Amino acid sequence: MLLGAEAERPYERPPLTKDYLRGESERDKAYVHAADFYADNEVDLETATTVTAIDPAGSRVTLDDGRTFAFDRLLLTTGAEPRRIPVDGRGS
Repeated sequence: MLLGAEAERPYERPPLTKDYLRGESERDKAYVHAADFYADNEVDLETATTVTAIDPAGSRVTLDDGRTFAFDRLLLTTGAEPRRIPVDGRGS
């Protein structure tokens, strides 16, 4: 099972920001896998989903909609903070 807060399936951030936004590649090329990869490989992909609680002792996660799932192993990947360029007019 792969849970993600974003509404889309996983995508590569550097190619999206550098290639796609410059018009050098198609949007679909930024995705980590084709849309059918997850089902074909028996991976339950839950997008637009937030984990609100982790119970390590009980090996369970709770989602924002109240559902709970058991796990054998858990990998928590929180992402990263984008680098802020210190120039005038860059926004917040």
